[in-house]
Amino acid sequence: MSSTAEISEDKGSHIWALLPTFDPAVDNVREYIEKVKFIDTICPKKDRPMLALRLAMLCRGTAWGQVKNFDSAQLVDPENGVKNLLAALSTWEESTEMKTYEQFAKAVYKTDQRSDESSMSFVNRLQVAMDELGVEHQGVPRFPTPPTEFIEP
Repeated sequence: MSSTAEISEDKGSHIWALLPTFDPAVDNVREYIEKVKFIDTICPKKDRPMLALRLAMLCRGTAWGQVKNFDSAQLVDPENGVKNLLAALSTWEESTEMKTYEQFAKAVYKTDQRSDESSMSFVNRLQVAMDELGVEHQGVPRFPTPPTEFIEP
């Protein structure tokens, strides 16, 4: 075995070093779920019973509060442990959807042209708002009627 291979083994090139943390106040839940599902597909069979348990230990904040009292037998299940963990954390997906909707509503319904503002300035502000959403403003041909909660009296 070469010295390079020995060094990489010493640094912990094992799958556990790849596990993502999850803090709902900071992390995007959809990205976390995608990463967990990817790791679940590449996890060696011998490590599967500990995968969900280790992922649960990397939860922070309110997510940790949700999983700390979870039945450990459901987490160490080699076939369904990760699914059980993701099911317990699934409530954060709705929170992410609401944040996206909130950003969209702010960008679309609250970005209006000021009376003393040039058209170019308005288009630039609208472009910045749409860029934050990952949408090109040319992709939104016309604006739908805003929901009543976003119309200021």
